[in-house]
Amino acid sequence: MSKKQIYLALGLGIICISASGILVKILEIRQLPLLGVATYRMFFAALILSLPALALKREEITKLKLKDIVSLILAGLFLALHFGTWTLSVAYIPVARSVLLVTCHPIFTALASRLVFKEKFSLRNLIAIMIAFSGIIVILSESIGDLARVKSSLKGDLLALSGAITIVGYIILGKKLRSKMGVVSYAGSVYTICTAFLLPTALIVGASPSIFSNSDYLVLIGLAIIPTIGGHTVFNLLLKDVSATLISVAFLGEPLGAALLAWLIFGEIPTLVTFIGGGFVLAGIYFVQLNPPSKNILPKENN
Repeated sequence: MSKKQIYLALGLGIICISASGILVKILEIRQLPLLGVATYRMFFAALILSLPALALKREEITKLKLKDIVSLILAGLFLALHFGTWTLSVAYIPVARSVLLVTCHPIFTALASRLVFKEKFSLRNLIAIMIAFSGIIVILSESIGDLARVKSSLKGDLLALSGAITIVGYIILGKKLRSKMGVVSYAGSVYTICTAFLLPTALIVGASPSIFSNSDYLVLIGLAIIPTIGGHTVFNLLLKDVSATLISVAFLGEPLGAALLAWLIFGEIPTLVTFIGGGFVLAGIYFVQLNPPSKNILPKENN
């Protein structure tokens, strides 16, 4: 892919994932079990992609080696943990705050990429990560002492932060698997595995399919199509051509878009502490982006 195509794809992905928190919040307001929301969101995404994968890419899937299958299962597990923890966080904290914390995963991805892919890790990256971590501490400081409440904001902060950490495994493993699998077969497979991990927990908490209305299912399908396929799957498409760190940094636009939508739709205005801490987090992530890994994060233009 050319640089122009990659940037267009990144832009589309960022716009799509910005809708994720808003659509989840709509279902949270309807008091639906959020583990069920995460589960059926992924179920519909898996259904949409796994059928074409089985029809067109069955041979590609059957030729996977045992270690690749294990990696695929682990990627699905990490994705399930990501969606499960982050989706639950929306019940405790505002959308903008939740999305901001879950989007800080580039700092963890940069660390993991250094270990797994031997990507360059300079003094600037170290300083950038320290800046981002200081922002996380500022945000968490607002919630300290609030843990005793039923809907503690600290619980939400920690759940969103857990979502940021767990998605790193998904991104790192996806970078390896995408060199061997097409985007449809990879995404269809990993979304199916993710659903398989989420479903038992959802059923245990009472999130059976029967409790969702027709309008609820429309929102769930919207979650599957817009942020999941239009966002995550587009990023999966790019993983073969660009670094894991760049894909992770692409999520930087999500908290800005989500905050704007949350303000327009729900009237949610981030607190001053969230603004200050968020500024540090976004600045740190941005400086990680400015210091790319040793090998090109974007391919050269075709002559």
